[in-house]
Amino acid sequence: MIVLPPAPTECANAAPDVGASPLSRLTHAAYDNTIRALFPGIESAARGFLADAHVGPFPSNAGVPVSEAQLDKYVAAAESIAQRAAADPATLGACGAQSPVTEQCARELIVDLGSRAFRRPLVEGEIASYLAHYRVGAEGATASDGLRVVISGLLQSPHFLYHVEQVATEGLALLDGHELAARLSYFLDGGPPDSELRALAAAGQLSEQLPQQARRLLSSPAARGVFGRMLQQWLGVDRVEEVTKDSAVVPEYSLQLATAMKQEVAGFAAHVLFDADHSLRTLLTGSVSVEPSLSALYGGAVSATPGVTVVEHRSGILTLPAVLTTYSDADQTSPIKRGKFVRNRLLCQELPSPPPDAVVTLPKLDPSLSTRDRFAKHREDPTCAGCHSLMDPLGFGFEAYDTIGRYRTHDGAFSVDDSGELVGEPQSVAGPFKGVAELADKLLESPEAQACVARYWTNFALSRALEQRDSCWMERVNATFRASGGDLHELIMAIVAAPAFKHRRAQ
Repeated sequence: MIVLPPAPTECANAAPDVGASPLSRLTHAAYDNTIRALFPGIESAARGFLADAHVGPFPSNAGVPVSEAQLDKYVAAAESIAQRAAADPATLGACGAQSPVTEQCARELIVDLGSRAFRRPLVEGEIASYLAHYRVGAEGATASDGLRVVISGLLQSPHFLYHVEQVATEGLALLDGHELAARLSYFLDGGPPDSELRALAAAGQLSEQLPQQARRLLSSPAARGVFGRMLQQWLGVDRVEEVTKDSAVVPEYSLQLATAMKQEVAGFAAHVLFDADHSLRTLLTGSVSVEPSLSALYGGAVSATPGVTVVEHRSGILTLPAVLTTYSDADQTSPIKRGKFVRNRLLCQELPSPPPDAVVTLPKLDPSLSTRDRFAKHREDPTCAGCHSLMDPLGFGFEAYDTIGRYRTHDGAFSVDDSGELVGEPQSVAGPFKGVAELADKLLESPEAQACVARYWTNFALSRALEQRDSCWMERVNATFRASGGDLHELIMAIVAAPAFKHRRAQ
C-alpha cells in the first residue's frame, strides 16, 4: 500500500478544486464497446462515423459540438443496430417465449436495456415514453418490431451518446454512484459499467469500494486492450500504417510490417502493465518483443518464454520499431523528429514553430556524409540553432537504429556515433549520454519526466486537458507516483482517487 505524500505547502490548506469537465460524447471506441456490451455480436458499429476530436494524442469529444452530418450517421447506425438486435431472440430474453408479449414484460425489458444504455436507472417518465414507442412499433406487428423502435430511440438519445453527468450550480458536485461507475469503467475497461459496478452504484456503496473496483477492472482482459491502444496514442504510433518509406532504401518495409509494429506496441504495453512489474522502469528499459513477425527485423532474438522474446540492444518504448519508424524520414533517420518526440511525449515540452525565414528543407541523403554531419547546419544557422539544439542532440542518441528501427553499427560507410546530449531543461538530468539506454536512465531519474508521464495518463483518464485549478491535486498524483518508485498501477490508482475523478465543476 502506498501512503499518499503530503501536498505542497501552497496546496496544504486549499479546498479541493478541479478544472471544468465539458460535456463529452462517446468516442468511436467507446461507442463500439457500449454497443457490444448491449448486443453481443454486433461489431464495428461506429464504422463510418466522422473522426473523433482529440485532447492531445487521445480521442475525446469533450466540448465538441456534433455536426449535422454526424447526427445523420448516429440515426443510420441506431436504425441498423436496432434492426439486427431486435431480430435476435436473445435480445427479447424471457419475453420471447410469450405470444403476444405482455406489456409488463416489455416494460421490464425497457427498464433493463434502458438502464444499461444510459448507464443509470430510467425515471418513470422515460419508461412510459419508451413503452409508448414499443406499443406503436408492435401494433399490428410483432414484439420484435416494437423492440426495434425502442432500441433505435435509446441509441439516438443524448443520454446514450453523451457521458451525461450532473452539473453543480456553483463550485463542485460530487458524482453520484452511477456517474462514478461510468467514469471508472470507460477509463479502465473502455466500455459501460458491468453488473457488479451497477449493483454497487444502486446500493450507494461504490464510493467506498472504489479502490477495490478499480483494481478489479485493472485486472480484467478488457484493460489490456484499453492500455494497449492508449500507449499507441500516447506515443503517436496509432497511425504508423500510414507512414511511407523509400522502397529503394528499405525495400522490406510494407503495410504488413507496419501493422505488426503497431500490434507490438499494444502487446508490449500489456506485457509491462499486466505480466511484468508494471513499472515505468520496465516501460523505458524492457528488452522483450511480443510480436513474432518482427523477429527478422530484430535479428539475433533469443526465445525466453512462450509469447515473449528477449531482444538485444533495446530499451523499452524508446526503441520500439513503431516509434523509430514513425519518427524517421522516408529515406533516412531523423534526429529532429526523434528528439522532438522525447521533448513532447516524455518531457511535456512544446517547442515553438520555426521562424518565418527559416529554411525547413531537410538535408538530402548523401553517402559521403553521416547523418550527424548532414544535420550539423541546424546548429550552425542562428535562425535554427535555438530549437534544433534542443532536438538534434537528443535525436543523435537514437542513431544506432535505422529508419525502420533496425539496430545498426554503421550509417552507410560511417561507424554509428550514438552519443547524444540533453540540452537545457530539465537541468536535473541535462548533459551527455551514450545511446538510448543511457537516455532512458536519465529520464527515469527526472522528476519532470515522471510528471509528464502522469500528466498524459491523467489526460487519458479524464478525457480533457488539465487546467491551473488542477495543479494541487495533480501534484499529489505526481508525489504518489514518485513514492511508488514509478509503479504505473499506483499512478492509475492515484488518478482514480483524485478529486477530479470524483467531482464535476459547474460550467
